[in-house]
Amino acid sequence: MTDARLPERWLVDRRWVVLTDTERSGYLMALLWSVSNRTDGQILQRDLLLIPTFQAHAVPGLVASGMWVETPGGWQIADFKTLQTSRDNLDALDDIRRREREKKARQRAHKAGNHGLCTPGTCAVPGTLPRDIPRDSPQDRTGEDRRGTGKDDNEALVEGWDVVDIPTERTA
Repeated sequence: MTDARLPERWLVDRRWVVLTDTERSGYLMALLWSVSNRTDGQILQRDLLLIPTFQAHAVPGLVASGMWVETPGGWQIADFKTLQTSRDNLDALDDIRRREREKKARQRAHKAGNHGLCTPGTCAVPGTLPRDIPRDSPQDRTGEDRRGTGKDDNEALVEGWDVVDIPTERTA
């Protein structure tokens, strides 16, 4: 699901305030249609018939107000790229969601004993820690052992810093 954004500044934006009710309604429906169809604000002449409740006589007012800009074959919704999520970003988000769904399906299958979706050569689902490695393991995410430095983590972080003793009791 994709949402269209309506900025609060439109309440005082002259371009928005001068629109008639029909033009304002047409703009909102065109904006919603463009977002849902991922046109990045491009409205073609033939698209007007596809936009629910859009009335073609609203176009001149939208252009005159500056809310739409004329382009060859149609119009561009002004400020679309700064206000709405682009098609490329939406496609990237869809891809992330798809990968997360696939990962979750592999995790569920693995937990149920179906290892057909596990990574070849191992019995682990990419992106998860195997059950035999405790979460507080000295291994980092690459599998490298962090032990053997001779210092605890805090000492390694502050090496070279002056040590300051903080009193435990308050003095008046």
